[in-house]
Amino acid sequence: MCKFLPFSHFYGLVIVPVLAMMLALPASAQNNSSSETQGSETQGSETQGTKSEPQGTGAILINIDKSKQRMTVSLDGVKKYVWPVSTGQARYSTPSGTYTATSMNEIWYSKEWDNAPMPHSIFFRKDGYAIHGTYEAKNLGRPASHGCVRISRENAATLYALVKKVGLKNTEVLLAGVTPGE
Repeated sequence: MCKFLPFSHFYGLVIVPVLAMMLALPASAQNNSSSETQGSETQGSETQGTKSEPQGTGAILINIDKSKQRMTVSLDGVKKYVWPVSTGQARYSTPSGTYTATSMNEIWYSKEWDNAPMPHSIFFRKDGYAIHGTYEAKNLGRPASHGCVRISRENAATLYALVKKVGLKNTEVLLAGVTPGE
């Protein structure tokens, strides 16, 4: 014979264990949002997402020379990397200026350019300009993009990990020089 419990009793059987589990977990483990897309990290806070690694302190300067098609990455004023890049072709100029990184995505597909893959994207302008890996590494060292800054996929992964560790707000992107052919 089957005995039915009152609904209120069943409700308590489900809710109490769920509440107990939520109270046992730290707040950072309960948050499912990703800092990769939000860009709301602050220095010294934990990254939100699956890993709870504290962000490093310091500052990243990503200096892109469009004339030389080179990127220099410095951490706390110390040069760490120099890589070839591809910036925008003459009719798709990469904007010059100084920007703070705004968001990042491990993989992004360009809505404007036929879902072109943009692995390890670090966006520096809200209108879509980013630094990202390319599947056309043979073009690095000369203008080849539609405005983004392309680097090799390996270098993009390295830069992405560094920015994730230090934080978007601590990452400055400086673009200077004239694109060859403009």
